[in-house]
Amino acid sequence: RNKFPPPRRFHRNCDKHLDAMVGNLDALVAMEEESTPVAYQWLLQFMVLVYVSFYPWCVTHETAFMLLFTTAIMSFVYYGLNTITHEHEEPFGQFGADLNLQRSYEYFFDVLAGQQSETPAVSRANSSGHRAESPQVPG
Repeated sequence: RNKFPPPRRFHRNCDKHLDAMVGNLDALVAMEEESTPVAYQWLLQFMVLVYVSFYPWCVTHETAFMLLFTTAIMSFVYYGLNTITHEHEEPFGQFGADLNLQRSYEYFFDVLAGQQSETPAVSRANSSGHRAESPQVPG
């Protein structure tokens, strides 16, 4: 049997979930920090550009059309992977594929406020100005 009355359990559960949210928010903030320096990102982009630029001179056994096609596909793949990597490094934002933390927290607190308004009042003043009695749990 639970030794706490339902409103107290509700508040204890809310505190537990809010503590978990704060811990998760700390983890999200740590994830949001830049994981690779900008200079490293520039170096990677430069190396991809050099590789794609020098590829046609290194391959001699392909026709001109096939060489143009493979170079275009290679540049599309390498720069596409680079763009996806940048998107994964910064997952938080306001765009469609991003995680919108503000909207998520607003929804959570709206649901929490709705649940709290449905719980019985423990210490709210009633219409006569007296405090409401807390419900007695048979024990």
